[in-house]
Amino acid sequence: MNDLTVLMPTFNRAEVLRVTLEALCEVRRGNLSVEIIVIDNASSDATQQVLREFGGRLPLRVLHEPTPGKCNALNRALREASLGEIVVFTDDDVTPDAAWFEAIRATCQRWPEHSVFGGRIDVGWPAAVPKPAWLADKRIQAVAFSAHHLGDRECAYAVGEPFGPNFWVRRAALAGAEFRADLGPHPTRRTLGDESEFLRQLRRRGHVPIYSPVARVVHRIEPERTTRSAVYRRAVQSGRGTVHVEGVPESALLERSRLGWHLRIVSNVAVSALQWLGAALEPDENVRFHKLFGGAFTFSKNWEALRSAGCIVPSRLRGTPASASMRIPKIHIDQ
Repeated sequence: MNDLTVLMPTFNRAEVLRVTLEALCEVRRGNLSVEIIVIDNASSDATQQVLREFGGRLPLRVLHEPTPGKCNALNRALREASLGEIVVFTDDDVTPDAAWFEAIRATCQRWPEHSVFGGRIDVGWPAAVPKPAWLADKRIQAVAFSAHHLGDRECAYAVGEPFGPNFWVRRAALAGAEFRADLGPHPTRRTLGDESEFLRQLRRRGHVPIYSPVARVVHRIEPERTTRSAVYRRAVQSGRGTVHVEGVPESALLERSRLGWHLRIVSNVAVSALQWLGAALEPDENVRFHKLFGGAFTFSKNWEALRSAGCIVPSRLRGTPASASMRIPKIHIDQ
């Protein structure tokens, strides 16, 4: 049995994947036994060719998942792969530090009573794109680009969870856990919150996550993700996902009075829509961007809550997600 298993889903990003696999060749394995499992989610580009190129350079295994969706790919690996003692979850667009594997193992050794861990994620901004002033905003970095840095010392997460490009779990804690297939990246729709919902499953079982700043990766950002419209869309996707991870807002009111709750949320939608429109008139470009970003998140959260209320049964209102069969609408907001 391996010490570490790395799970990495991918879909039609052959050249991005190539850079990541090249970076993994530089990560020290020492006396660790490591297997890197790439789950090809029905790619139609040169992904298979890239994987063959690295077959002799990395301890690489390839799985295939024909059903679209990142969560479907990860669930296949959780069901079918022979997992190591520590299972590392990451993305196909990260560059880990050379000591990444060693830091993961060392963190687990320092916290033997814990089973869930998250590492530091820094933003790798594309060299060809000037850095905008709004990039300094930590909330935008976190929502739009998965930046995750809680400080310079290891600690338990008081609230919140690790982020998707860099977390790991002891194999024993994964028994029976699955990702919700209606969340996460998908070719035809995207509602964020898949990793958060998965990690909350584990927290509800009593697994408090530990943060490690030394197990670090850089999340490389492609130029097309740096446009204003792309960042606004990310805010919308995150706002929608919040409802499915945390439950509908003001759930206690919904239990008491469905009519009262609907009136409250409709009012919230109207107010957030007016605030959003007002933000578009802000003369300062940087302030306008921040207000539009926050407005996109708030509006989409309330709108998704209205949509979802009829599909969420009362026993699931306080933080447990809606039925996995619930259809997620497409909401496109470009500015």
